[in-house]
Amino acid sequence: MHGYLRPILLHHWGDKSPDMKIFGLMPRDIDSKRMYRGYMKSNKYCICAWGYEVHTPHVVEAIFYECVPVIISGNYVPTFFEVLDWETFAVFVSEEDVPNLRDILLGIHEKEYLRMQDS
Repeated sequence: MHGYLRPILLHHWGDKSPDMKIFGLMPRDIDSKRMYRGYMKSNKYCICAWGYEVHTPHVVEAIFYECVPVIISGNYVPTFFEVLDWETFAVFVSEEDVPNLRDILLGIHEKEYLRMQDS
């Protein structure tokens, strides 16, 4: 639950929509870790919320599990932005648009999603 953005995500999306899986603090036991990996592997989009640190490990996890990273931040500068064209394989959402997050993601055409996932 590090960072100020996770409680905002939980407020708007925790248990509000079956297709939006936003969790609070998760246990660190093996079953919870397995469940977390399962969600990462099976989702089209993976939320990468800004925390207390400069970068979040969720971006790397999202890429590893082949889901499109959804980076929520007002002023996030992605790692290696000089080399990687992040706009081709990630979705950037401002913090103010968290209440519209589901509509934003559902508004991405399937062809665009597949292009991002393939990049």
